[in-house]
Amino acid sequence: MVTRIDALGALVTDLIAGPGIGAYDNSHFWPLLPCFILITAAVSLAAAAFQRLVGPVGTLLVAILFIIVGGAAAGGVGLFLLPSYWQHIGALFPPQHAVTLLRNVIYFDGNNITTPLIVLGLYALVGGFIIGYLGRWRPVKTVGGTAPSHRAGSTTEPSSGPRPVVRALAALAIAGVMQCLFTANYISSGHEPVATDLPIGATGHSPILTAAQKNLSLKVSLYPDESAVKDAIDQAKIYGALIPGPTSTTLLVVPTLSDVAPLDLAGNFEVAAKKLGQPLHVQQYAPHPLAKKDPFGLVESLMLIPLLVGGYMGATMLRATTGTSVGRWRLPALAGFAIVAGLLVNVVVCFWLKGYPAEKFWLVWPILSLVIAAVAVVAAVLQKLLGAAGTLVTVIVVMLFGNPSSGGANGVPYLPAFWRAIGPYLPPRNAYILLRNSIYFDGHGTTQALIVLLLYLVIPAAALLLLYRFRTPDTHVTPETEAEATALTVPVGGLP
Repeated sequence: MVTRIDALGALVTDLIAGPGIGAYDNSHFWPLLPCFILITAAVSLAAAAFQRLVGPVGTLLVAILFIIVGGAAAGGVGLFLLPSYWQHIGALFPPQHAVTLLRNVIYFDGNNITTPLIVLGLYALVGGFIIGYLGRWRPVKTVGGTAPSHRAGSTTEPSSGPRPVVRALAALAIAGVMQCLFTANYISSGHEPVATDLPIGATGHSPILTAAQKNLSLKVSLYPDESAVKDAIDQAKIYGALIPGPTSTTLLVVPTLSDVAPLDLAGNFEVAAKKLGQPLHVQQYAPHPLAKKDPFGLVESLMLIPLLVGGYMGATMLRATTGTSVGRWRLPALAGFAIVAGLLVNVVVCFWLKGYPAEKFWLVWPILSLVIAAVAVVAAVLQKLLGAAGTLVTVIVVMLFGNPSSGGANGVPYLPAFWRAIGPYLPPRNAYILLRNSIYFDGHGTTQALIVLLLYLVIPAAALLLLYRFRTPDTHVTPETEAEATALTVPVGGLP
């Protein structure tokens, strides 16, 4: 059954990413299909082997090793751009080899894929061997039940609830839906960054601007002089500015607002200026420069991942350890967790990785804690109302729709219309804007983002208090099912 499900999931992924969204040419559909099947089988069989060896905790272990550690070392932006220790760590896990395999099949005619094929094949073979070998002499213990007896004359009591086959099919259906959403949402939101109404400023009319607008969708605002333009940039209102001069025209680009816009603006305006035979000078301008160890402005977007995942995982693990979805100390516990977790993330990113200026440490800490707390209380309310499924709903809302619609390091103007429209109402975009603008734009343009995040914190917190006060019936909680729910819903997502 595992291999059939793997093949079906790989086929659906290939259909969505290729013919559906157009992330790659249709001529690559058939060469990529066996690659997708191999990658899916390698991870699923290895995960099943871990679960067979150590029980439900194996799912969490796979999530940590393959998604959190392996995903960080995958080398999606370039293997040799990773620190050396991540290159070596990544070589041990499937994600790095999966990225290399897919990239080389799509762009390099399948050259240099021997190592990825061997490593992924070994994961699948070893995982399958462990499952088959242990299945011969160690009976499987069902969740919440006992191991079946093979002694003569023994009988088993019929278990309550849906039959195992029904539960298995339901779980596989959920996994399939999640896989489809991951494929469609993350690829559709980020694989073709084309600007729509990119806000820029200008101090006067210029034929270069008119020519550039033929190939680039711009929303131009006129300003009286260069000082007014720079004030608008300081307030994070525009992504660049054109300043016509008597002998030369200057194009200001803002690297702290987007990693794509400066290149996009410079490329289009330089082509327009060359066609017109007019001189153009491109100049970077930002009220606060990017940190030296974050030259592309990716850190704030990457920080969203541990904040969002940490929020709902904190609520889920608290539910598992206490055995209840509500309690007198639940809100204080979640608040304390958010404060401590925010501090730890802040210390790691600011002082160890030097991802942003150290003088922003005390300003960033409460923002990180606010994001974690907002997601945690939303998850807590949904878990109270829906049980373990509440974690899944939180992941769908926050990670599968919220994170792709955040805009990330590319910027909101580079999102497709659907993702631009829903982003303002979900936590990730507001968290990113609040974080980025507080670090690089002195807090300008953060009012709406702060209000939205506070609403996500205050309203669910009040709902949780009411649910506790009126002592509504609680759902059944077991550490095993909660550990699996947490692990199964620990998506890291794509790069910003």
